[in-house]
Amino acid sequence: LDRLEVLLAEGPQRVVDVFPVLFARKIDDDILFLATGEALANLNWLVERGRVVVTEDEQGVAWYRLADG
Repeated sequence: LDRLEVLLAEGPQRVVDVFPVLFARKIDDDILFLATGEALANLNWLVERGRVVVTEDEQGVAWYRLADG
């Protein structure tokens, strides 16, 4: 979670953008669904605690960023 927050401090990220800080291996099509679920669980934990904010762009893509203050 600390590594996620460090990455999000660099700017808004999509779920797939956070894979490198969560997983040591390359995420291929065979495990994409599982990796996405795990990444979402971590991001949603941070959202629920007010440490991260999620917004959607005009295409419906979710972007996660650190909460202000």
